[in-house]
Amino acid sequence: MARRLYGFTLIELLVVIAIIAVLAGLLFPVLARAKEAAKKTTCASNIQQIGMATLLYASDYDEHYPRQDNCRPLEGSLNPRHRDPGTVPGDGCTSWPFTYRVNHWKWQVWILPYTGPDIDLFICPSREKDPAGWEENGEIWNAYAINLALTGALNTYGNPNRLGADRTSFLGGTTITVPDPSSAMLFIELSSSRINFLPVFTTPSATNQTAYPTALRELWAPMLMQWVSTTDCTPTNEIDRALIPLKPRFCV
Repeated sequence: MARRLYGFTLIELLVVIAIIAVLAGLLFPVLARAKEAAKKTTCASNIQQIGMATLLYASDYDEHYPRQDNCRPLEGSLNPRHRDPGTVPGDGCTSWPFTYRVNHWKWQVWILPYTGPDIDLFICPSREKDPAGWEENGEIWNAYAINLALTGALNTYGNPNRLGADRTSFLGGTTITVPDPSSAMLFIELSSSRINFLPVFTTPSATNQTAYPTALRELWAPMLMQWVSTTDCTPTNEIDRALIPLKPRFCV
């Protein structure tokens, strides 16, 4: 008796392939959305851990947010390839590339002792760090940004008397002077290949300045600064401490 052979016909095989293609077309977008949602969750978790590490730092430094400006040869770069002697031209602190200069451009270095050595924490999975900042200065751009209006910033290394050497937060630069900590943005995501911090307005032009949020000069100054008089709403350079936390007021 002849043995029967079993298998797929060409039409059956094409039908199976078509069904698989349809199912893949339906599933791939769902999987892509699920993957992106997972990245967003990781991103939010990273910011939370960074924030907690910063608060731990502050608890060790009399509640002051980090804002140093110094030079750390071989250790100031977040990029491991810069930690061998001779890999960076110059001293890496006083002239470009500023690979070992540690200030607000490389704020992650301040809190590394509280986060651990894994720098992936400072990179959002849905973004790619800027290659120029990473390779030249050992900095991470296009990820998270620190709010200098809360922390303040220093530009003192090499010349502590230059204009803007000390930019102190208008709130004092400490955790205890922030009126509403639960709504204060200390870190945010920032799509930028130029900076990894939120810039500030400073006034007046001097060595020691006060750092305000970027919108303050136009929108908030009349609310936070002392006025010339009750009938002249022009803001002066003096902070009205009675308005922190904010209380509504009107010019008469």
